[in-house]
Amino acid sequence: MSYRRRRCGLSSIRPRYSRAAQRKASLFLLISAVWCYWCKYFEQQVLADAQVSKYLNEHYVSVFADHDRRPDLVRKYVRGLPMIVLFAPDGRVRQSFAGVLKKDDFLSVVKQVAVSPRPCRRPGPLRFPIRRR
Repeated sequence: MSYRRRRCGLSSIRPRYSRAAQRKASLFLLISAVWCYWCKYFEQQVLADAQVSKYLNEHYVSVFADHDRRPDLVRKYVRGLPMIVLFAPDGRVRQSFAGVLKKDDFLSVVKQVAVSPRPCRRPGPLRFPIRRR
């Protein structure tokens, strides 16, 4: 089984958010560069694995972005390459990390994010009581 790649060029990433929300699936964003050794390693050794690709295809809407073509995403998310950002269906970042994980470690992270309960939203900023003397 091959991994379904959807390259995110100059178009917006928002349609993929809506697709993920429709499927009630999380969004998997990989930001990599053609000149990055570890990006190629991650794609060839981890994403190409049948078990990993099957899980990602079933539970995530996947987006691949080129580091050099998407400076907006680089400014917002990148701390190193390759950069993986996992979003909840509502568009909030659930987990992000830079670098390469082994296949089993990567699979456990994406499984945990896909099945873990969503963090509850706070109704507003936390307010601490002011003590008056």
